[in-house]
Amino acid sequence: MNIASDTHFSHLKIILIQAADFGSDWDSTSKAYATVARSVIHANPEEGCATLSNAVYTDAIVLVKRGTCSFELKARNAYTAGAKGILIYNCEYDTNLQNGYKIHISRDEAAYPQAFNSAAVGFITHRDGLILKALSERSAGIKVTFSRYTRTNMDLGFEDVASFSSSGPFGPDNDDLRIKPDIIVPGDRITSAYVNSVCGTVTMSGTSLCSIAAGGTALVQEYFNKGYYPGGTAGSSASYAPSGSLMKAIVINGAMAMTGIDEGYQEPLEQPPSFKQGWGRLNLTNSLHFDDIPESPKVMYIRDNTKLSASNNYEDGFCLEVGSYDAKFELRVTLVWADVADERLVNDLDLELHFETNFQGMSKILPLDGMEDHTNNVEKIVYSNPQQGRYWVNVKKYGNFGLESGSTQDYAVVITGTFAILEDRTYKCLVCDICFLPLLRSTKTLGVGTQRK
Repeated sequence: MNIASDTHFSHLKIILIQAADFGSDWDSTSKAYATVARSVIHANPEEGCATLSNAVYTDAIVLVKRGTCSFELKARNAYTAGAKGILIYNCEYDTNLQNGYKIHISRDEAAYPQAFNSAAVGFITHRDGLILKALSERSAGIKVTFSRYTRTNMDLGFEDVASFSSSGPFGPDNDDLRIKPDIIVPGDRITSAYVNSVCGTVTMSGTSLCSIAAGGTALVQEYFNKGYYPGGTAGSSASYAPSGSLMKAIVINGAMAMTGIDEGYQEPLEQPPSFKQGWGRLNLTNSLHFDDIPESPKVMYIRDNTKLSASNNYEDGFCLEVGSYDAKFELRVTLVWADVADERLVNDLDLELHFETNFQGMSKILPLDGMEDHTNNVEKIVYSNPQQGRYWVNVKKYGNFGLESGSTQDYAVVITGTFAILEDRTYKCLVCDICFLPLLRSTKTLGVGTQRK
């Protein structure tokens, strides 16, 4: 599925699956799914088990939540209301559903002997359904087109996750499902040094072979130790010891979405963040700014060991300005904090991206309404093709902090793209210095998954 009406979300990799004997083909030229951008409209009632309640569905792609009634009744009700296509999204995450595409599609042959084939019907994940719902409910709405899913380098499986890869979710129950792994690295058929041999090698597979994650994080630490930040060349500034939260934020910020299959389920990979690929595949070229590597981000800016407390009203941020922009560099922001020890999130922080309109004031553009995260201690925003203007990156407390933290919380933020930091601006981007807090020290571990070679 391609977002056709909003280039800021062109990075989304929404893949749908289709039952062989249910609905028409999304490749149908007569219905022009590939060439005509159509609005996505969320069904009302949301599960589509009764007659849809208004007349806005004509020629639209109708988004329907799974549950209560048969898939076939949902499709027929949407089609009767005028739908050109129907997307059914999974109704929940579950600890037993590590891949969000686990929808067991079946026809209601007793009630409908003749299969429904009047419009194309697709099935998407719970999270993708919530994203499309949020986009469709904005004043601008959202329009989409469809194209056939194609595999590149299929024999290599470079975009696949191995069946033995460590998977999430982590959490005590379905109300607190936390994203694990954090990142994916190669761990299938890795050739390395062989024990008790001077020059021997051995080829093995498994999560124990994923030393690239540790090595990659060590290189991030070396990047700061050798003074690469912020200029992008060694020795361009003083050596700095990054916190564990900052190193984790940098690795996750540059991670790339994998677009292959889950080798265990033989189904498409859910886009990041997910319980199979975490935040994506490690890519240090995309994570760090190097002056002599054109593919690396043009600018990287960090805030490390910054504190939220009563002294700043548990809210902090900084202003940046986007000028002439190279479209291949997305605006990426990642927030990480070392929460107090507990199975559930204790100190909850929110990451927001705001944008000004003609210098008339700021308004929040991300996360989308209803997509706020109150489960994980990592939050990431990706904004493709940002328009020129001023943005505010905001970090704030949500709810109450746990007693163990002493009513304060340190955090780290990294942002990459093409922009200039305006250090002397407040939320209104007028005049006020933004102060850095004293540097502290913290550590944080990474959860690692395995990419198929």
